[in-house]
Amino acid sequence: MGTISQYANRASCCVGVYGILRLILSLVLPSDKSYANFVDSWGSPMWCFFFVSWGVNIGIYFGANIFLVLVHASRLFTKYEIQTDKLNEAALHWNCGAIVSFNLLVLSPIVLISGWPMYAKLGLDITGPVPTPDEVLCNILVFIFIEDTLFYWVHRALHSKRFYQPIHKLHHQYRIPNGWATAFAHPVEYLVANISPNYAGPLVVGLLYGRCHVITTWVWAVIVFSEAIDAHSGYELPFSPFGAFWPVRPSAEEHDWHHSKNAGNFGSWTTFWDDYMGTSRTQVTARLARGRAKGMEKKTD
Repeated sequence: MGTISQYANRASCCVGVYGILRLILSLVLPSDKSYANFVDSWGSPMWCFFFVSWGVNIGIYFGANIFLVLVHASRLFTKYEIQTDKLNEAALHWNCGAIVSFNLLVLSPIVLISGWPMYAKLGLDITGPVPTPDEVLCNILVFIFIEDTLFYWVHRALHSKRFYQPIHKLHHQYRIPNGWATAFAHPVEYLVANISPNYAGPLVVGLLYGRCHVITTWVWAVIVFSEAIDAHSGYELPFSPFGAFWPVRPSAEEHDWHHSKNAGNFGSWTTFWDDYMGTSRTQVTARLARGRAKGMEKKTD
Protein backbone atom coordinates (compact mmCIF):
# COMPACT_ATOMS: atom_id res chain seq x y z
CA MET A 1 0.00 0.00 0.00
CA GLY A 2 1.11 3.58 -0.58
CA THR A 3 2.61 5.75 2.12
CA ILE A 4 0.77 8.69 3.69
CA SER A 5 2.87 11.15 1.69
CA GLN A 6 2.06 9.32 -1.55
CA TYR A 7 -1.66 9.47 -0.84
CA ALA A 8 -1.32 13.16 0.12
CA ASN A 9 0.38 13.88 -3.21
CA ARG A 10 -2.34 12.00 -5.04
CA ALA A 11 -5.04 13.90 -3.18
CA SER A 12 -3.48 17.27 -4.02
CA CYS A 13 -3.26 16.25 -7.68
CA CYS A 14 -6.92 15.27 -7.64
CA VAL A 15 -7.83 18.70 -6.24
CA GLY A 16 -6.04 20.27 -9.21
CA VAL A 17 -7.92 17.99 -11.60
CA TYR A 18 -11.19 19.01 -9.96
CA GLY A 19 -10.39 22.66 -10.67
CA ILE A 20 -9.55 21.96 -14.31
CA LEU A 21 -12.72 19.93 -14.88
CA ARG A 22 -14.80 22.58 -13.12
CA LEU A 23 -13.49 25.19 -15.54
CA ILE A 24 -14.22 22.99 -18.56
CA LEU A 25 -17.77 22.26 -17.39
CA SER A 26 -18.45 25.94 -16.73
CA LEU A 27 -17.65 26.56 -20.42
CA VAL A 28 -19.60 23.68 -21.97
CA LEU A 29 -22.73 23.25 -19.85
CA PRO A 30 -25.76 24.75 -21.65
CA SER A 31 -28.11 27.38 -20.28
CA ASP A 32 -31.44 26.26 -18.81
CA LYS A 33 -33.31 27.65 -21.80
CA SER A 34 -31.17 26.03 -24.49
CA TYR A 35 -31.26 22.71 -22.64
CA ALA A 36 -35.07 22.85 -22.27
CA ASN A 37 -35.39 23.49 -26.01
CA PHE A 38 -33.08 20.53 -26.69
CA VAL A 39 -35.22 18.17 -24.59
CA ASP A 40 -38.44 19.45 -26.18
CA SER A 41 -37.02 18.81 -29.66
CA TRP A 42 -37.11 15.06 -28.97
CA GLY A 43 -40.85 15.11 -28.27
CA SER A 44 -40.49 13.12 -25.06
CA PRO A 45 -38.02 13.13 -22.14
CA MET A 46 -37.77 9.35 -22.44
CA TRP A 47 -36.64 9.47 -26.07
CA CYS A 48 -34.16 12.23 -25.28
CA PHE A 49 -32.71 10.12 -22.47
CA PHE A 50 -32.64 6.97 -24.59
CA PHE A 51 -31.09 8.28 -27.80
CA VAL A 52 -28.54 10.59 -26.20
CA SER A 53 -27.46 7.96 -23.65
CA TRP A 54 -27.16 5.28 -26.32
CA GLY A 55 -25.46 7.71 -28.69
CA VAL A 56 -22.84 8.61 -26.06
CA ASN A 57 -22.19 4.91 -25.48
CA ILE A 58 -21.77 4.14 -29.18
CA GLY A 59 -19.92 7.37 -29.97
CA ILE A 60 -17.29 7.00 -27.25
CA TYR A 61 -16.73 3.30 -27.99
CA PHE A 62 -16.16 3.73 -31.71
CA GLY A 63 -14.59 7.19 -31.51
CA ALA A 64 -11.99 6.20 -28.92
CA ASN A 65 -11.20 2.92 -30.66
CA ILE A 66 -10.82 4.53 -34.08
CA PHE A 67 -8.40 6.95 -32.43
CA LEU A 68 -6.43 3.97 -31.06
CA VAL A 69 -6.41 2.36 -34.51
CA LEU A 70 -4.85 5.54 -35.90
CA VAL A 71 -2.33 5.58 -33.04
CA HIS A 72 -1.35 2.01 -33.86
CA ALA A 73 -1.25 2.58 -37.62
CA SER A 74 0.93 5.66 -37.28
CA ARG A 75 3.69 3.63 -35.55
CA LEU A 76 4.67 6.85 -33.77
CA PHE A 77 3.93 5.45 -30.33
CA THR A 78 5.39 1.95 -30.52
CA LYS A 79 7.62 2.59 -27.51
CA TYR A 80 4.46 2.97 -25.41
CA GLU A 81 3.02 -0.41 -26.44
CA ILE A 82 2.81 -2.72 -23.44
CA GLN A 83 3.09 -6.10 -25.20
CA THR A 84 4.95 -5.96 -28.50
CA ASP A 85 6.02 -9.57 -28.98
CA LYS A 86 2.60 -11.22 -29.28
CA LEU A 87 -0.52 -11.03 -31.44
CA ASN A 88 -4.12 -12.11 -30.87
CA GLU A 89 -5.56 -14.62 -33.33
CA ALA A 90 -7.39 -13.05 -36.26
CA ALA A 91 -10.46 -15.23 -35.68
CA LEU A 92 -10.84 -13.68 -32.23
CA HIS A 93 -11.49 -10.27 -33.76
CA TRP A 94 -14.47 -11.62 -35.75
CA ASN A 95 -15.90 -13.19 -32.59
CA CYS A 96 -15.31 -9.90 -30.79
CA GLY A 97 -17.24 -8.01 -33.45
CA ALA A 98 -20.26 -10.29 -33.12
CA ILE A 99 -20.36 -10.18 -29.31
CA VAL A 100 -19.76 -6.42 -29.13
CA SER A 101 -22.49 -5.76 -31.71
CA PHE A 102 -24.99 -7.69 -29.60
CA ASN A 103 -23.98 -5.96 -26.37
CA LEU A 104 -23.99 -2.43 -27.78
CA LEU A 105 -26.75 -2.61 -30.38
CA VAL A 106 -29.21 -4.98 -28.67
CA LEU A 107 -28.54 -5.35 -24.95
CA SER A 108 -27.75 -1.72 -24.14
CA PRO A 109 -30.92 -0.32 -25.79
CA ILE A 110 -33.05 -2.91 -23.98
CA VAL A 111 -31.56 -1.89 -20.63
CA LEU A 112 -32.05 1.82 -21.32
CA ILE A 113 -35.67 1.50 -22.47
CA SER A 114 -36.82 -1.08 -19.92
CA GLY A 115 -35.11 0.77 -17.08
CA TRP A 116 -36.62 4.19 -17.83
CA PRO A 117 -39.55 3.91 -15.35
CA MET A 118 -37.14 2.94 -12.56
CA TYR A 119 -34.67 5.70 -13.44
CA ALA A 120 -37.42 8.34 -13.38
CA LYS A 121 -38.88 7.00 -10.13
CA LEU A 122 -35.49 6.99 -8.39
CA GLY A 123 -34.77 10.64 -9.13
CA LEU A 124 -33.23 10.86 -12.60
CA ASP A 125 -33.98 14.46 -13.55
CA ILE A 126 -34.18 15.21 -17.25
CA THR A 127 -36.38 18.33 -17.32
CA GLY A 128 -35.04 20.28 -14.32
CA PRO A 129 -32.48 23.10 -14.24
CA VAL A 130 -29.03 22.37 -15.64
CA PRO A 131 -26.69 21.22 -12.84
CA THR A 132 -23.80 23.41 -11.75
CA PRO A 133 -20.23 22.24 -12.40
CA ASP A 134 -19.82 21.52 -8.68
CA GLU A 135 -22.97 19.40 -8.63
CA VAL A 136 -21.78 17.39 -11.64
CA LEU A 137 -18.31 16.79 -10.21
CA CYS A 138 -19.45 15.98 -6.67
CA ASN A 139 -21.93 13.46 -8.06
CA ILE A 140 -19.24 11.91 -10.26
CA LEU A 141 -16.93 11.50 -7.26
CA VAL A 142 -19.71 9.46 -5.63
CA PHE A 143 -20.19 7.50 -8.86
CA ILE A 144 -16.48 6.65 -8.93
CA PHE A 145 -16.54 5.33 -5.36
CA ILE A 146 -19.61 3.18 -6.05
CA GLU A 147 -18.40 1.92 -9.43
CA ASP A 148 -14.94 1.11 -8.12
CA THR A 149 -16.36 -0.87 -5.20
CA LEU A 150 -18.99 -2.77 -7.18
CA PHE A 151 -16.69 -3.50 -10.10
CA TYR A 152 -13.91 -4.83 -7.86
CA TRP A 153 -16.14 -7.35 -6.10
CA VAL A 154 -18.10 -8.39 -9.18
CA HIS A 155 -14.89 -8.73 -11.19
CA ARG A 156 -13.26 -10.75 -8.43
CA ALA A 157 -16.32 -13.01 -8.23
CA LEU A 158 -16.15 -13.57 -11.99
CA HIS A 159 -12.67 -14.99 -11.48
CA SER A 160 -13.99 -17.63 -9.08
CA LYS A 161 -14.22 -21.24 -10.27
CA ARG A 162 -17.99 -21.01 -10.37
CA PHE A 163 -18.22 -18.06 -12.78
CA TYR A 164 -14.94 -17.86 -14.68
CA GLN A 165 -15.39 -20.78 -17.10
CA PRO A 166 -19.02 -20.15 -18.13
CA ILE A 167 -18.92 -16.33 -18.13
CA HIS A 168 -15.67 -14.39 -17.70
CA LYS A 169 -13.37 -16.63 -19.75
CA LEU A 170 -14.81 -15.12 -22.93
CA HIS A 171 -13.44 -11.67 -22.08
CA HIS A 172 -10.05 -13.16 -21.18
CA GLN A 173 -9.63 -14.68 -24.61
CA TYR A 174 -7.86 -11.40 -25.23
CA ARG A 175 -4.55 -12.10 -23.50
CA ILE A 176 -3.31 -8.92 -25.17
CA PRO A 177 -6.10 -6.40 -24.60
CA ASN A 178 -7.08 -3.65 -26.99
CA GLY A 179 -9.80 -1.03 -26.86
CA TRP A 180 -12.28 -3.11 -28.87
CA ALA A 181 -12.16 -5.79 -26.15
CA THR A 182 -13.75 -3.38 -23.65
CA ALA A 183 -17.27 -4.49 -24.60
CA PHE A 184 -16.23 -8.03 -25.53
CA ALA A 185 -17.93 -9.89 -22.71
CA HIS A 186 -20.57 -12.51 -22.07
CA PRO A 187 -23.98 -10.75 -21.98
CA VAL A 188 -24.39 -11.68 -18.31
CA GLU A 189 -21.01 -10.12 -17.52
CA TYR A 190 -21.85 -7.07 -19.61
CA LEU A 191 -24.95 -6.56 -17.48
CA VAL A 192 -23.51 -7.20 -14.01
CA ALA A 193 -19.93 -5.93 -14.44
CA ASN A 194 -20.13 -3.27 -17.17
CA ILE A 195 -23.60 -1.73 -17.06
CA SER A 196 -24.73 -2.19 -13.45
CA PRO A 197 -21.73 -0.59 -11.66
CA ASN A 198 -21.88 2.36 -14.07
CA TYR A 199 -25.58 3.05 -13.48
CA ALA A 200 -25.59 2.26 -9.76
CA GLY A 201 -24.02 5.60 -8.82
CA PRO A 202 -26.63 7.79 -10.54
CA LEU A 203 -29.45 5.68 -9.08
CA VAL A 204 -28.03 5.91 -5.55
CA VAL A 205 -27.52 9.68 -5.82
CA GLY A 206 -31.03 10.12 -7.23
CA LEU A 207 -32.53 8.02 -4.44
CA LEU A 208 -30.66 9.68 -1.57
CA TYR A 209 -30.34 13.25 -2.84
CA GLY A 210 -33.69 13.38 -4.63
CA ARG A 211 -32.18 14.26 -8.00
CA CYS A 212 -29.45 13.17 -10.35
CA HIS A 213 -29.53 15.24 -13.51
CA VAL A 214 -29.29 13.34 -16.78
CA ILE A 215 -26.55 15.71 -17.98
CA THR A 216 -24.42 14.43 -15.11
CA THR A 217 -25.00 10.84 -16.27
CA TRP A 218 -23.95 11.79 -19.81
CA VAL A 219 -20.75 13.41 -18.57
CA TRP A 220 -20.15 10.33 -16.42
CA ALA A 221 -20.73 8.03 -19.40
CA VAL A 222 -18.11 9.88 -21.46
CA ILE A 223 -15.60 9.59 -18.62
CA VAL A 224 -16.25 6.00 -17.55
CA PHE A 225 -16.39 4.55 -21.10
CA SER A 226 -13.20 6.40 -22.04
CA GLU A 227 -11.46 5.12 -18.90
CA ALA A 228 -12.40 1.51 -19.66
CA ILE A 229 -11.14 1.77 -23.24
CA ASP A 230 -7.91 3.38 -22.04
CA ALA A 231 -7.38 0.52 -19.57
CA HIS A 232 -7.75 -2.01 -22.41
CA SER A 233 -5.87 0.03 -25.01
CA GLY A 234 -2.61 -1.93 -24.88
CA TYR A 235 -0.74 1.39 -24.64
CA GLU A 236 0.65 3.37 -21.72
CA LEU A 237 0.28 6.66 -23.55
CA PRO A 238 1.92 9.67 -21.87
CA PHE A 239 -0.95 11.96 -22.86
CA SER A 240 -3.68 9.71 -21.47
CA PRO A 241 -5.80 11.89 -19.15
CA PHE A 242 -6.40 8.90 -16.91
CA GLY A 243 -2.70 8.38 -16.32
CA ALA A 244 -1.69 12.01 -16.00
CA PHE A 245 -4.70 13.42 -14.18
CA TRP A 246 -6.02 10.55 -12.07
CA PRO A 247 -3.02 9.37 -10.06
CA VAL A 248 -4.89 6.88 -7.85
CA ARG A 249 -5.99 4.75 -10.82
CA PRO A 250 -4.25 1.53 -11.90
CA SER A 251 -2.40 2.13 -15.16
CA ALA A 252 -3.22 0.48 -18.47
CA GLU A 253 -0.11 -1.63 -17.91
CA GLU A 254 -1.61 -2.98 -14.68
CA HIS A 255 -4.80 -4.09 -16.43
CA ASP A 256 -2.73 -5.50 -19.27
CA TRP A 257 -0.88 -7.59 -16.65
CA HIS A 258 -4.25 -8.79 -15.35
CA HIS A 259 -5.18 -10.04 -18.83
CA SER A 260 -1.81 -11.66 -19.52
CA LYS A 261 -1.56 -13.38 -16.10
CA ASN A 262 -5.27 -13.83 -15.42
CA ALA A 263 -4.78 -12.82 -11.78
CA GLY A 264 -5.06 -9.86 -9.42
CA ASN A 265 -5.61 -6.18 -10.27
CA PHE A 266 -9.38 -6.48 -10.15
CA GLY A 267 -10.09 -2.78 -9.51
CA SER A 268 -11.00 -0.09 -12.01
CA TRP A 269 -10.78 3.50 -10.76
CA THR A 270 -8.47 3.09 -7.79
CA THR A 271 -6.01 0.62 -6.32
CA PHE A 272 -7.74 0.82 -2.93
CA TRP A 273 -9.53 -2.53 -2.90
CA ASP A 274 -6.63 -4.39 -4.52
CA ASP A 275 -4.21 -2.92 -1.99
CA TYR A 276 -6.53 -3.58 0.95
CA MET A 277 -7.51 -7.11 -0.09
CA GLY A 278 -4.03 -8.20 -1.14
CA THR A 279 -4.84 -8.65 -4.82
CA SER A 280 -2.59 -5.99 -6.33
CA ARG A 281 0.06 -7.00 -8.86
CA THR A 282 2.85 -6.43 -6.33
CA GLN A 283 1.15 -8.54 -3.66
CA VAL A 284 0.16 -11.37 -6.03
CA THR A 285 3.66 -11.49 -7.53
CA ALA A 286 5.22 -11.59 -4.05
CA ARG A 287 2.96 -14.49 -2.98
CA LEU A 288 3.80 -16.43 -6.12
CA ALA A 289 7.51 -15.84 -5.54
CA ARG A 290 7.22 -17.07 -1.93
CA GLY A 291 5.35 -20.13 -3.16
CA ARG A 292 8.07 -20.94 -5.68
CA ALA A 293 10.74 -20.44 -3.04
CA LYS A 294 9.00 -22.85 -0.67
CA GLY A 295 8.67 -25.37 -3.51
CA MET A 296 12.40 -25.15 -4.18
CA GLU A 297 13.14 -25.65 -0.48
CA LYS A 298 11.08 -28.81 -0.39
CA LYS A 299 12.89 -30.18 -3.44
CA THR A 300 16.27 -29.59 -1.82
CA ASP A 301 15.28 -31.21 1.53
